[in-house]
Amino acid sequence: MSSSNIYICGYGSLQNINSIRNTLNVITHIDETHFAVRVKNMRRGWYLPININNLITSPWTTLACVEEDGFSVNGVLIQITPECLRILDEREIEYIRKIIPHNQINSICNKELCSDSIVYYYGIESDSKQTPTFRAPILQSYLDTCLIGCIEIDAKLGNMQYEYTVEFLQTTYEWNAMYHWVNDRIFPRRPYEHVPNARIIDQLLHLYILS
Repeated sequence: MSSSNIYICGYGSLQNINSIRNTLNVITHIDETHFAVRVKNMRRGWYLPININNLITSPWTTLACVEEDGFSVNGVLIQITPECLRILDEREIEYIRKIIPHNQINSICNKELCSDSIVYYYGIESDSKQTPTFRAPILQSYLDTCLIGCIEIDAKLGNMQYEYTVEFLQTTYEWNAMYHWVNDRIFPRRPYEHVPNARIIDQLLHLYILS
């Protein structure tokens, strides 16, 4: 396998290219072309509380994927270098890096995966799933990061009805945990100057999650 044929499947905040840039600190090249895919036999949900034992930063719950037959998630494949992979391993320390078999990956764009590529994702074991709580809620700022990335992918794919973003919402589970949700935007009552596409995000959340 060539070192240039390593991919990470981003299904949460890693769908947002700025999140990847911030993590990698632009020290090395990454392919910023959106390679949108659908992965079979994976289930995405609000399953991973983090910062539980951190005495400074409050806990919250992030997205995670588990292996489960009959489910699917959409995401993007990001071509990276071995050095990028090492940095991402340090960021995603709460997760387990796993390989996705090629036969579970379907392209939903005009790109195809090379046969000698290896695709990783950061997930958890099924018996490790936990749902959000009052102490470890869903954070709107994290959700914004994910949805900004989804909307950018929709634009790249030429989707007029935010089809990719809607699929993300509909194939993410434990939304009932929005009872344990914190709107931590910088300006929660007028986020539009600081959150790109805030109005679209709010509309889609109302239509597909909160209604």
